[in-house]
Amino acid sequence: MGSTTDFAALAALMGDPARAAMLDALMDGRALTATELARCAGVAPQTASSHLAKLNGAGLITASEQGRYRYYRISSPAVAGTIEQLWTLSDELAAARQGCKRVVVGPEPATTISLAPSQFRSRMVSPSAGTSSCRWRGRR
Repeated sequence: MGSTTDFAALAALMGDPARAAMLDALMDGRALTATELARCAGVAPQTASSHLAKLNGAGLITASEQGRYRYYRISSPAVAGTIEQLWTLSDELAAARQGCKRVVVGPEPATTISLAPSQFRSRMVSPSAGTSSCRWRGRR
């Protein structure tokens, strides 16, 4: 079991906006180059390299070389699942502050859910409007 110091360091590592954008870009399963990830994060290539070294050093991503390029990807399903859960929690907390609730979207009338977020496609709805006027990023 890790210490609270390890937990705090990992949370800080993932909490940087540029690194979070890079992790988000890698969540579709594709391997991307440092240049592509720099563009996704809106940072200079040199800055991206520094961020990628930190993410790689922490074990959140892995790098593989193909020809003259180095490709980065999420290191494991456990890391991808953790990132997904953090995105979902972040979106739900932000929506709750706006007075929204999470509902299942499908052919049946929408119903409130309390099961694991990855099991359903969902959206946030405003209780007053009954529409998706609240911000929802449509994560997987």
